Amino acid sequence: GEILWFKIYCVDATYHKSLDLSKVAYIELLDKNNKPVLKAKIDLENGLGDGSLYIPISSASGNYKLRAYTRWMRNGTPDFFFEQAISIVNSFTKPDLQEKNTTAYDIQFLPEGGNLLADVENRIACKVINDLGEGVNYSGIIINDSGDTLQYFRAHKFGMGSFLFTPKNSETYKALISVEEKI
Repeated sequence: GEILWFKIYCVDATYHKSLDLSKVAYIELLDKNNKPVLKAKIDLENGLGDGSLYIPISSASGNYKLRAYTRWMRNGTPDFFFEQAISIVNSFTKPDLQEKNTTAYDIQFLPEGGNLLADVENRIACKVINDLGEGVNYSGIIINDSGDTLQYFRAHKFGMGSFLFTPKNSETYKALISVEEKI
């Protein structure tokens, strides 16, 4: 039931000067699944515009993302769109008790040299970060198709660790990781 006010500055990312290339900016409010729940078109004059979005009273409480871009910006990747995290608290609705407070983790395996070589001992770095971009403590194992544990590994510092592993070309592997949030 509130109004979200905003002002748009269309600028060149390199020189930080106002651009008059686009006449329309697109604003979207994205939910936790990156699906637009609200959209608006804003007129730009000399690279400037302003407007508002009405947040419906039926909106669920949660974390949203405000995204702004021009049609010209869509020629590139969405990495260059403006995005701002926004939390909405709707005091008129009951909280969804089914939704668990879970953290998403980004888990990366990075073989030294960029490639994982079969039948050769490889040093593999492992990086685990939470949804805030912070490294977390973890421990893990590598198992093969038969469920045999082939390698143990863990974080050393800031969510980073490494281990030695010799993969076979004919096998596939899984990593099982247990995360401790406190570092």
